[in-house]
Amino acid sequence: MVLCGLMSGPVRAAEAPSLFLALPQGQAASSADRITVAIDFSVISPTGPAPTAITIRLPDRTIMALKAGCEVRGRDDYTWQGTVSGFELSTVLLTVMGRMVFGHIDFEAASYSIETKDGAYLVTRQDPSRRGPLGNDARIPPAPGQGAGPRDQAP
Repeated sequence: MVLCGLMSGPVRAAEAPSLFLALPQGQAASSADRITVAIDFSVISPTGPAPTAITIRLPDRTIMALKAGCEVRGRDDYTWQGTVSGFELSTVLLTVMGRMVFGHIDFEAASYSIETKDGAYLVTRQDPSRRGPLGNDARIPPAPGQGAGPRDQAP
């Protein structure tokens, strides 16, 4: 494992490069809680002069992410780690594997995901009210070769 270095000095939002690129007309889709984008891998690459801050357009706002580090596991296999500028309790994780990016951004009681979709990337604001139930009615599947036990049966 290798950790990417950081450049020094403050960065203004106008100077921070954008993580996302616009898609050609007809490919871009957006709504109140999701947008479709392309990724500029050069701004998070562990090789070359990586910026200390990047701008990230989300469905409902644009943020500046400050780089905290980068873990390199192999060629085109790394995780860019950072925080959202102005939010001490925030997380920005961008994991690159080959030419795919999977990401998660948390701050100010908001949560966003970045995932591949039809050759582009879908940025979605997560809605906690749409998450699956985590109550006592969850069932545990039986282990291979075992039948259903008492805790696996509906009440």
